[in-house]
Parts: sequence; structure tokens; C-alpha cells
Amino acid sequence: KRKRIPLRSYFVRIAAVLVLALRLAYILVEVTKTTALADTNYLEITSQDEKQEVVLPDGSVVFLNKHSKIIRNSNYAENNRDIILEGEAFFEVTSNREIPFKVHTLNSTIEVVGTSFNIHTDSSQVVVSVLTGKVAFYASNNTVNRIDLERENTGVFEIDKELLTPKKTIDRNSIAWHTGKFYFDKVPLKQACDFLAT
Repeated sequence: KRKRIPLRSYFVRIAAVLVLALRLAYILVEVTKTTALADTNYLEITSQDEKQEVVLPDGSVVFLNKHSKIIRNSNYAENNRDIILEGEAFFEVTSNREIPFKVHTLNSTIEVVGTSFNIHTDSSQVVVSVLTGKVAFYASNNTVNRIDLERENTGVFEIDKELLTPKKTIDRNSIAWHTGKFYFDKVPLKQACDFLAT
């Protein structure tokens, strides 16, 4: 003789099974996240009292000015080409249209496909000087607030105001630390000497 299970008890049992299944699914997701984080290592490269050249896995080259730092993760070039910068660096980026190259620094992001450019940061602003190619420069928390910079363009990001300003010129002396070349046109000798002394 079959034992009849009350309808209410039947639904309670189904609910219990569903709750158990959801808990197991949640645990599985959390374990997966933890494993993914554990498998992602971050590499930090810091220049001390001398400039440093760094070749990235995709062939891109970063020239670090003195007392500057970049951070990248272990799967760089596999599904991202993201770099964190502190200080100043000149970049020569290998072209890859499928995975853009991004530099994150002081609440701003610089995104490129393949180009060469300089980034200078201080406590109040980020200055991007583009030598070749094209660069997208935007606030990290608002990609709509962006400017597109082309060859011989400069972009300035004022950190406190989150204000981006493009300029159609470039100060080549701002990258003299990398090129070793200074440019003076109709500049008084004393002013040029004072600049070189800084």
C-alpha cells in the first residue's frame, strides 16, 4: 500500500532541495573566484635612480623615468594589455587591434592600439604627449569624458576638476629625459640655461 505524502510536505522537500542546490552553486562560484584571483599574479617593475627599459610580453616597450613604476598582471597580452603607471614613462606600443593597450594612472586612462607617447604625472595633473599614432584619453570613471589625441598633440587631465584639455602642439622638451634632445627656438640664453639646470 502506497503512502500518500501531503502536498505541503512535498513542496517543503522541493524547496529544501532547491535551497541546497543554490548554496552549492554559490560556494562553487566563490571557490572559482578565489582560484582565479590566486592564479593571477601581479608583476611590479620600479626604476630607482636610473631610467629603465622594460620589454612587455607583446613586444611593447616601456621606458621608465627615474623613480617611476609600472604594474601588470601575469596574463598580460592574453586577454588584456593593461598597465598601471606611477610617475613618468615613454611607451612604444605594438599594434594589436583586438586587444587595446591601456595605461591607468591617477583617475585617468590612456587607451591605444599602436603608437608612441609619453605620460607625465604629478599630484595635480596627468600630461600625455603623443609622438606617433592616436590616443584616447579619458577619466577612468567616465569614458564619455574623453579626448582623442593625434600625432604632435598633448592632453592635460586636471585631477581635482576631472577636466581634460587637448592641445594641438607638443613640448618636445617634456620628453627630453627619454630622447636626450632639447629644442630652443627664439629662447633667451639665460632661460635656456635655467631650463637645462632644472
